[in-house]
Amino acid sequence: MPKRPADIRTRPAAVAHERHPDIPKRTISLAGGGPAAALHIGALEYLNEHGIKFDQPDDIWALSCIGAWVGIYYNQCDRGREPEQTRKFFRENVYRDDVSYSRFPINAVFGPDTVALTKAAVEFLADIENYRNLVLPEKMLDFVRRTFEFSVDPKRWNQGDLSKLALEFSASHPATRFLTSFMYLSNLSGLSKMYYKNSTFLNSIDFERSGDPASPSFFIMRSISRREKSSCSPIGCSIRPSSKPTASPG
Repeated sequence: MPKRPADIRTRPAAVAHERHPDIPKRTISLAGGGPAAALHIGALEYLNEHGIKFDQPDDIWALSCIGAWVGIYYNQCDRGREPEQTRKFFRENVYRDDVSYSRFPINAVFGPDTVALTKAAVEFLADIENYRNLVLPEKMLDFVRRTFEFSVDPKRWNQGDLSKLALEFSASHPATRFLTSFMYLSNLSGLSKMYYKNSTFLNSIDFERSGDPASPSFFIMRSISRREKSSCSPIGCSIRPSSKPTASPG
């Protein structure tokens, strides 16, 4: 396999845009899924050791989710130390140690959107309509009747009927009715994210460096709604300004 010139990135810009005739154009894709980050880094390290690199101006990195974070940071590292520095960055900023992870299997950067969750909670609690139909006396009396019938009929003393009775208790109790509606009928998403503008983690990544004309092109793919199409973020679009934003269909 032909080797690439070692000084391709140190050449003047006019020369750096010209691909060496012996260097084939290459494309690499790194998929999403948090645990895959370590696999991505290991694969990139193996390819790098065998002279297979993706650092030419017209090489393409097709990235998604955690694969995008790996790909973007990898290309910011010192030349020749990309795998080492990328692994160090993820160990210090993303991964948890085994002891901590064993009882809290969540990485260190996917945090709850506290602002959005608080807003959703306040909106729900402030709406008087959400307090209607919480106390239903007839349903409470019906549960008392069901409980009595269950207690005197041994044929109903089975797991299925007991579970049904527990369900009806929750359906008739005002507190559980309110908490259930709070979980299912409010705008609480329960989702977490890692893209928080101006966060220490985000500021540690130099996105502008990825737009260097001498760097390969990066296509960051994700699902976007119609509302989002008019305002893509750096983690939802092509980093190269001259390229059109791309998004995955799913």
